[in-house]
Amino acid sequence: LHTERRLMTAMKEEILDDVADDLLVLKDSGCSALLDNGMFEDLGLFFRMLSLTDTGLEKMAKIFGNFIIKLGNQHIKKRKDRIESAEKEKADDPKFVEAILEFHTIYSQVICDTFQGNALFQKVLKEAFEDILSQDVGRYTNAEILSTHCDRLLKTGEEKLNGDGLEKELQKTIVLFSYL
Repeated sequence: LHTERRLMTAMKEEILDDVADDLLVLKDSGCSALLDNGMFEDLGLFFRMLSLTDTGLEKMAKIFGNFIIKLGNQHIKKRKDRIESAEKEKADDPKFVEAILEFHTIYSQVICDTFQGNALFQKVLKEAFEDILSQDVGRYTNAEILSTHCDRLLKTGEEKLNGDGLEKELQKTIVLFSYL
């Protein structure tokens, strides 16, 4: 048992600790590539392997956070482009809110399923969304846009959604408010 433990420690140090950084940044199979290609099952295996290292998860979480910010900035850019092409800007931007809600839902689920609900990845997601939602574009703040979305849901949501659907949609929007 003692020899097995020493052997596992030596193997971990030689194999995982020494190559973990290289594995994370490989162009076609590193963490970013797996995220870009939606290869969440492989990412989960990578996560479990890196959890055996001393610093692998911190580095992976940083890459994940940068990925989330990159995607979030794409949503911000789409909103900015819509504003620039529109004649009149409104506080109601359902395309933006729905895109951000779906984006948050997907990657919250990735954290649960792929990263086993790891607190470090939850923290990184929170910080990334704080960064994304702090970027107000146009005349209206993201807080005003989310408020208008909630108001619209409360006024017309019951017609389009059943009671549970309306409540779930409002709860998801409230989570976004926590990032402001």
